[in-house]
Amino acid sequence: MKKGLVFGTCLALAILTAAPAMAHYGMIIPSDCMVMQGDDKTIRLTLSFSHPFEQIGMVLDKPKVFGVATVGKTSDLTGTLQKTTVMNQPAWTASYAVKRPGIHAFYMEPQPYWEPSEDCYIIHYTKTVVAAFGDDEGWDEPVGLKTEIFSTQSQFLTRILAKASQANSLGEWSPARSRQFQTLTHPEHLGRAFRVLVQSRV
Repeated sequence: MKKGLVFGTCLALAILTAAPAMAHYGMIIPSDCMVMQGDDKTIRLTLSFSHPFEQIGMVLDKPKVFGVATVGKTSDLTGTLQKTTVMNQPAWTASYAVKRPGIHAFYMEPQPYWEPSEDCYIIHYTKTVVAAFGDDEGWDEPVGLKTEIFSTQSQFLTRILAKASQANSLGEWSPARSRQFQTLTHPEHLGRAFRVLVQSRV
């Protein structure tokens, strides 16, 4: 089963499949993105799945993996997760005590969910970074994911449109949908401003 991570594309995929334009994301929200001397050293993290722009929550089952990578080492934090709610939907929270300088990359692998429009299971891998005590080097270090695609949103969506056209799966293409697609792909709008990252578990 392919496990993919797609940033910034769900909105466009929804438009292309004639669904409402609602982007959904797996999220790890820390109580602070930078810990300095004198700050509270305990980071509180909230894990959720939602349509953040529309403020509509979605169910997040207990993640398969939740951990932190720091100074070249990873630690499994799945056992620290506690149930909570975000936007009236099941979510998770955890606390982590920062003890040393450096980047702390928190990552989540949720349970796969079935996406009928794509005819496959999808996993939104999520990563967020907290810098501690002024050391912010290494924020881009990998945490065990293989990058398959990294392109502009325009390039990614144009390829999807071409495949959908060949498969005759676009349905009726209204003027409103054309304008939405142009907004998502035009270099002066969102086409160049947003990037698409697709990764899979190594």
